[in-house]
Amino acid sequence: MISMNFKKLFLWMGVGILISFLYFISYAPRSDDNNIRLARVKKIDFDIQVNTVGVLDAARFHTVSSEIRGNKGKIISLIEDGKRVGKGDILVRFDPTPFETEILSLSGEVSAHAAVLQASEQLLKWEKSQVAREIKVAEFELSSARLELKEMRHGEGPMRLAQFESDMEDAKQEYQKHESFLKELKKLKERGFSNPTEISQAEEKVLQLKRVFEISKRKYDSFREYLLPSQIENAEAKVQRSRMELEQAKKSGSYKIGKAMAAVKKARLQLKNVEEKQRQSQRELDKTVVTAPFSGIAVLFESFMGDRKRKPRIGDAVWQNKPILYLPDISSFIVKTKVREVDLYKVRKNQAVNICADAYPDMIFTGRVLSIGALAEKTRDLGMEKYFQVTISVGGQDQRLRPGMTARVAILSERVKDVLSIPIQSVFSEGKGKFCYRYNDGYFEKTPVEIGAQNEYFAEIATGLEHEDRVSLTMPDPDKVKTALTPAPDRIRFNGDATAHAGMREEARIVRKKKPDPIPVEKKKKKSVQDTRQPDADKKSVRISKLRSVSEHRRPAARQKMSYSVQAGICHEKRNAESMVSELRRKGYEAYLFEAYDSKKQKWFAVRTGDYADLKTASRAAFSFRKRENTKPVVTRINSLRPVRIKGL
Repeated sequence: MISMNFKKLFLWMGVGILISFLYFISYAPRSDDNNIRLARVKKIDFDIQVNTVGVLDAARFHTVSSEIRGNKGKIISLIEDGKRVGKGDILVRFDPTPFETEILSLSGEVSAHAAVLQASEQLLKWEKSQVAREIKVAEFELSSARLELKEMRHGEGPMRLAQFESDMEDAKQEYQKHESFLKELKKLKERGFSNPTEISQAEEKVLQLKRVFEISKRKYDSFREYLLPSQIENAEAKVQRSRMELEQAKKSGSYKIGKAMAAVKKARLQLKNVEEKQRQSQRELDKTVVTAPFSGIAVLFESFMGDRKRKPRIGDAVWQNKPILYLPDISSFIVKTKVREVDLYKVRKNQAVNICADAYPDMIFTGRVLSIGALAEKTRDLGMEKYFQVTISVGGQDQRLRPGMTARVAILSERVKDVLSIPIQSVFSEGKGKFCYRYNDGYFEKTPVEIGAQNEYFAEIATGLEHEDRVSLTMPDPDKVKTALTPAPDRIRFNGDATAHAGMREEARIVRKKKPDPIPVEKKKKKSVQDTRQPDADKKSVRISKLRSVSEHRRPAARQKMSYSVQAGICHEKRNAESMVSELRRKGYEAYLFEAYDSKKQKWFAVRTGDYADLKTASRAAFSFRKRENTKPVVTRINSLRPVRIKGL
């Protein structure tokens, strides 16, 4: 941005006066006897630029809104509208009372839940201790039962059985001994040695011992058959019962511990929730004070409050995320504008831009194109014409600039130097063609012309007029208009980079059918001459002036048999063409130069990337080149500069 002082202002005024003077002496309307307004064809320099109107906006901005949940944000303090603020300055204060009260209430709940958690943890420890004790007791009972079972099977049980068996055997032996003695007495009695008393006593003793033996035998059999198995089964049952009690103790203990742990987890979760609520309330309390993240101007946001649209004020309760004010950073600005679809090809990123704010017309700001919109927009107010959004950076700083100011933008697209030019108002249209009224001896010739570069004031004349010709600035009297005998030549244009290839053309003459004589073609020896024709759907014969090929820079001999070439560009300057060839070769293309003269003996340097035997192959190569390099080549015949029309290229 250039803040102009008086010295610079006078300098710019002098430049403006000088330009006006030069325009007057070069293009000042001439008058003949009938007061006809004329202008001369002159070689001049002029700028091609895109002029549009946009709106200033801050390059960086911040929208301040309530971050408090719901509509609890009640404004108790608000910055003045339009006031400058610095980083960290307070913009908005909300009522902190609800959040302070909630924090105080939650502090008591936190303490209560902390006590519950502590008690639950103590209960968990006690339950773990009780379960451990019960399991130990059950394990001891099981061990005792197993010992009793073992003793019954291998200790006391077998010992008592053996004792009963020994008593039975003793009784049996005693019984058998007395029974044998009784038998001997009876034998003696039979022999005559009778002792009735002794026999009687012996019989009583045998009966007594027999009863003792039978009792001992019954004890033994009873213990072996019933008592011992019963005692073993009781011991086994006791072991089984002890085992079940141990398992039950473990399961019961797990349940009790799990219940105690769940109580601890619940208490801990409740405490955590209350603490989170407390922290949330603290965050909400912190959000009651909103400060500026950077320096700027506070602009209150106008929105609907109730049933009418107004700016926020103290006492309003605002919802979360509802904008309250807009804080633009006025240290850097951008311009948001739109460019017509027909002018989009003139605009590129990083192009230089001149900017003038309507509020300060004495200041000129410089800038650069930052971005170009990807999608077209239709504006009903502008006749449904398509526009593209363009964002432009504004260089420098000025404290007087404000967001929303109207800015007039001039995007500098190209500078045309030393070209034949006429005022734009002297160019007329008829269908798709352009023509001028050339003045000659009191009459006007309706002369078709080809227009090159142009801006709002001047148009480049590619063909049709000569230097110092005079043309009418207004529509002349029809009685003084003649039609030119010779139409304007065709013009070949490369659709690539407008800056690198401006003014590139091939002079040709169109001769319609039934013309008496074609345009003569100059022939010279030792020059390859080839006629190039363009097909015509109406069977009109079209003849192009012959091109005299001078040289083919590093062109392989095998390509002489080809019919078509892919042409990447065409230049007047050989240095520019060779630079393009070098760049393409670095990318892997077999690029070469094709040098030729047109009918006016102007020399051209065409940059070609390959030769092909048929049009279909050449077209595919051209489309491939366009896709890779993002530029538009043309297909020409092998010894011609004139493009061949290909649909879609």
